[in-house]
Amino acid sequence: MNNTETPLPSGNLAFQHLVKDPDYFIEAPQVVFQVEDCLFRIPSYLLIMESEVFADMFKIPQPDSQNIEGSSAENPIELKGITHDDFRNLLKVLYPLSISFPKPHKFGRSRVPTGSQSEWLSILKLSTMWRFLALREQAIKELNTLRSLTPFDKITLGRRYRHLTWMMEGFKEVIDRSQPITDDEADLVGFPTAVRLFRIRENITRRVNGSGYADIGTEFEQELEDIRAEESGYTVTKTQK
Repeated sequence: MNNTETPLPSGNLAFQHLVKDPDYFIEAPQVVFQVEDCLFRIPSYLLIMESEVFADMFKIPQPDSQNIEGSSAENPIELKGITHDDFRNLLKVLYPLSISFPKPHKFGRSRVPTGSQSEWLSILKLSTMWRFLALREQAIKELNTLRSLTPFDKITLGRRYRHLTWMMEGFKEVIDRSQPITDDEADLVGFPTAVRLFRIRENITRRVNGSGYADIGTEFEQELEDIRAEESGYTVTKTQK
């Protein structure tokens, strides 16, 4: 028998030999959230296990009251600054409603359902915001697997979610391609970035040899260093996998 199992409290002699399973005797309460005009009621245990932000939130002492925030639909915890759809997409992975998943890989202790690019972008957004580190890593892997991000998507999303690999891939793909940068693409990454990329491409045409990749480090040196430093804070440790 697993030594970590917890005996049940005494009181009824007939049940004194029973133990709580260390993984599947879940004592975490249900919690109610409000996102926009929609209510969600979910178990709190995965929020606490997987998110540093929610773990800290639920550590805050609550007053002895029947009407604790999040305990009922009448007094939900309101999550502002996000959409109902984003939160629902996050919950699809944390609390899947189906056990039939075609993909064999895992996130934490649960198998990962398939999803669209927009769904995984929602998950990446919220997992970065709330520091679901393992789920953030999985979202990046899923988006890479979909292979639907354009070079300018990679630059924009790499900046937004502090992922250096996407930024470097996006820069390299832009300077390697033959098509010019369009107005819409320049709007997407911002005029200063578009000018720098144009300058790198211009320099390449003047050289006999060389790819221009070294120019990326020169033109975007400080930004890349900042993202590299911030991204290290999202590293998943062995105990979190």
